[in-house]
Amino acid sequence: MSLRQPKGTMDVDATNTKRPGKRPRAAHDAAARHNGGRNDTTSESTSESNDAKQQTKRKSNSPREEGACGRCLLCRTPRCGHCFPCVFQSEQTTEGKEGQGETGRCLRKLRPAAPLGFPPGWSFAFDDPTIPSPVFGPSRPLSLAGLRLASPSGGVFRSLAAAIDRIAFASAEEAVDLVARFLVHVGSSRHMSDPDHFLVGKGYSHEFTTANGATVVLFGKVAACLRPAGGSEDDLPVFFVQYDGDARSMANGTGVDGLPSLQIVDAGAAWGGGVAFERRSHRRRGPDSVIRSVDQSTPVETWVAPDARVEEVVEGTDGTRLPRLIVVARGYKFVFGTRAVDWGGAQQRQCGVFATCTPLHDGSDGELNLKPGELIDLGVFAPLRPEDETSLAAFVLKDYLHSFTVGRWGVVAGQDDVAHDLTDDATGELHEIAARSTLSHVRTQRTKGPRPTIHARYDPGGKVHFLFGILYEGNWAEYGSGMRQLAPLFGGGEVEATVDWRHGLGKRAAADAKCLESMGVFQMQDIVACRDRLERLLEANASEARPPAFVERAKRAVDRLEERSNELLTLLADVQSRENEDMSDVPDVSSLVSARDYFQKLQEGWKR
Repeated sequence: MSLRQPKGTMDVDATNTKRPGKRPRAAHDAAARHNGGRNDTTSESTSESNDAKQQTKRKSNSPREEGACGRCLLCRTPRCGHCFPCVFQSEQTTEGKEGQGETGRCLRKLRPAAPLGFPPGWSFAFDDPTIPSPVFGPSRPLSLAGLRLASPSGGVFRSLAAAIDRIAFASAEEAVDLVARFLVHVGSSRHMSDPDHFLVGKGYSHEFTTANGATVVLFGKVAACLRPAGGSEDDLPVFFVQYDGDARSMANGTGVDGLPSLQIVDAGAAWGGGVAFERRSHRRRGPDSVIRSVDQSTPVETWVAPDARVEEVVEGTDGTRLPRLIVVARGYKFVFGTRAVDWGGAQQRQCGVFATCTPLHDGSDGELNLKPGELIDLGVFAPLRPEDETSLAAFVLKDYLHSFTVGRWGVVAGQDDVAHDLTDDATGELHEIAARSTLSHVRTQRTKGPRPTIHARYDPGGKVHFLFGILYEGNWAEYGSGMRQLAPLFGGGEVEATVDWRHGLGKRAAADAKCLESMGVFQMQDIVACRDRLERLLEANASEARPPAFVERAKRAVDRLEERSNELLTLLADVQSRENEDMSDVPDVSSLVSARDYFQKLQEGWKR
């Protein structure tokens, strides 16, 4: 489920924004995880006559599929002629009702295919991009709307950048070729390698703070550039960064794991990494200098790891003990204190984080020595402990049962079917370790108001960091306006640190329906994970202590999960009953049956 289409990324054709009918969608979902990478877009059975083939080919271009790109592999595949949408369309045509009603796409055409050029075992499909993600996730490059890539191990990735991190390539050129061919394969705009781009071959550096406070510095080079063919200057390219092997080995010694050898970054990060490399290596002169080549229209983003960082829990004036973070960077001491504040004048009080700043010496001129695009890394927001990592589906269920209080502290992990959960099962509030973390108390920036000063980003290992500062996106006037927000810091005042934290649930009135809708497209392992999490949630909330709202929401969620379980079981039974069907990829449904039975048992107990 895609949170939003990030700025500067490609989108698929309009056909992917049209939601198919209910049953085709169920078939799509069930096959997406269990296909095992097999390409189901094969030709028709040899027993089918040539006339029948031509008829099904004509059906694939019927008005019911108007808006399809007509270029990708799935569009060029003929309808099977046997599934529900195909049979229904055939009946409509026979009765002279061609063009009436919405029958949805052929089930076979909605099955995932093996992505062109990917290693064996990978598969891909497109979900309905209009179903929003109920959980926030920092944006990544090459996040096509609705795209779902599945690795051989079962991991799900919503962007090509996230998937490429998991693949070993012999060279950057091999990765560029794979991405370019795949984009054409799915009907997106054509992209081409740009080996003559100024940044290609330049040094690259990226520094960040680990969960235990250590600083990691990665070195490498910008190995390749990929840009839209025939695009305008506004179509920013993406870059392939190759990290030095020794730098990765040293980072592993600090407890950081999962660092990729090759990573796709956007234009801002590529320019920022080139600038950081030259500052560290003192190469700031000459015609080939990245620093001298950056102008005001160039987006730049550079992480600045603090020189010192300490976090402690202090007692406030009201006796409440809350965390405080102190970081030293660029000659200043920044203090991020936590205190309770009124939320929009309502009776409910929440915590917020407020920053103050003091120079380390008296001769300061009152200006912060941060260059445009530099952001101070405040540390890891999530995960804070191993058990914080949970199934995305299980997190959605927990957030729904706790009336969406959990979602304030949840974020999609580096793998897009996994979420980081910082809350307690019983209360839905921050767990003990998260409550002692200052970053857990940062509030969401309101739609109207100052620009956010906290920005969520993934580090190369997939952990979520909070960065402090004003983004530089190639607009000097906007940057100057944002920096004026920080002016009170240098006059002895304070500034609230807020984050641009948006999920797809929208307002509370519509959140219930959207959350239940997302449960309606869960896969088999999603439902099994929900069954396990629901059992833990009910155990954590003893029967006599469960709030009435929690119980009512649990009933609605269980009804939806039981309904979805039956849909998948019916679909899989239908697949098993087909003649000449390869059964090697049909999953064992015993765990799904067990989950369905558990839901039914709960329903019976609630009725008594």
